[in-house]
This record gives sequence, C-alpha cells and structure tokens, in this order.
Amino acid sequence: MYLKILLIDYLSLDGVLTSYRAFPKYDGSPAVVIDRLADIRGHPFSREDFDVGGARIYNSDKLEIVRSSTQIRSFKIDRERGELSFALEHMGVDVGYSRNAEGGMYYFVGPFDYRATRLFVSDPYDKKTADDYQRKQFQHSVYWDTQFQSQMVELGLRSSRGTFSFHLGGVFGLHDASAAFVPANEGEGVLKRVVEDWNLRGGGDRAIKRDLSEKLEWLHLKPNVFGIGANLNQILKDLIGFLKREPRE
Repeated sequence: MYLKILLIDYLSLDGVLTSYRAFPKYDGSPAVVIDRLADIRGHPFSREDFDVGGARIYNSDKLEIVRSSTQIRSFKIDRERGELSFALEHMGVDVGYSRNAEGGMYYFVGPFDYRATRLFVSDPYDKKTADDYQRKQFQHSVYWDTQFQSQMVELGLRSSRGTFSFHLGGVFGLHDASAAFVPANEGEGVLKRVVEDWNLRGGGDRAIKRDLSEKLEWLHLKPNVFGIGANLNQILKDLIGFLKREPRE
C-alpha cells in the first residue's frame, strides 16, 4: 500500500500511550510503502524494511518518524481483577483525499497479556449520543497474537475531506481470565512489538556507529589493565574499523 501516513499507538500498563507517526520526507519517497503483516510471509529483505505494529515498512530511510508519549487521563487499571479501561482520540489526522487515492493506516497495540472484552472505534462527530459504544462505529479489524500475547486493532484511514478523526477505547482483561473476549483473528506473528526507539531505523543506527567511532578516536588509554599487557589502543582501532564498515545485506 502507498499511504500518506502510518500511525501506531502502543499502550503500556502504566497508562502511557506512545505514538509513532511515519510520513514521507519532503525530499524522500512520495508515500509510505507498507504491507499488512497479516497478508505476507517471510522476513524483510533489506535493512530499510522492518516490521512494527501490524505493518512492514519498505522505505523507512525515506520517511520522517516522530515518536511521542503521553499519560492518558482516562486510563484506569484494577490489577486485582485483572482489568483495565481507557479511551483516546485522534482528531484531524492528515490522510489526504480519497479521490486522489490517498489515505493512511492506524494500528493500536495493547498491553502484554491483556485482551479486549469491550471495544469501540467510534465517530466523534456522531452527536446522537455521548456514549462511544452507541455512536457510529468505523469498520476495523481485531487481532490476537498468540506469540506476543498482545491485542491489536487495525483501522484504515480514508476521507473525502482530507482529514480523519476517531475515538478508540474499551475494557481489557487478562487473557487467562474467564471472560468473553471481543472476536479476533488469532495467529502467531500477526503483529510485531513496537520497538523502544523506532528512530534508530532508517539509517539512524549507522549515524550512531559513525558518531561513536569519531568519539573513540579521541580516547587515549594506557596499554596495561590490571597488570595485563593488553594493547587496548589496537583493540580500539579494530573496533573503530568494525563500526565504520557497512553491514552486509
């Protein structure tokens, strides 16, 4: 798929929502190029391809990836009952115009071992009721990953107005609890965990290696540690050479 934006949320058990927004650089690719992990098999073929949330991104080196975190005010958890509830909103997401074949994808990844017992993905502009469960619901897909023991919600973002707004939330219970869970597509590896720092992808790790090697060249260590005559300067030189080499595909 060729998208204008890829949006991924990860909710932790302390109520912190970490969001990742990927969109094309000004001088990069004209689109975010992805496939749904539910539709493909195999491992990524190059270092610019990687899996996050429910998508495989193919052109990460040509994207801007913005990471942000916030504490959700509506988050509540009862650890004794093994239950949590929350609600969040995304308003005015720039997805482009559907008449121009533009759009986006959204993935929500829930806390480890918690599974939805109630869930809504509602239209905030439906003013007939204030209850998100009773408002117009957007069509979405729900997944339960048996490998990572995590719940994921997938939503396509298309709009004739150029922007898309939605509310998402519900009640989640521990997977081993005796509860009626929201129906989901189950399988192993249907989602991949959100990495702690997504910005290391798309060339960021190369920049770190280059920066580290430049700093190491300023170090002057004595060639004797604990009485052992090890040539640490030579070791550092070899390490610098290793860090400067590009990894093979």
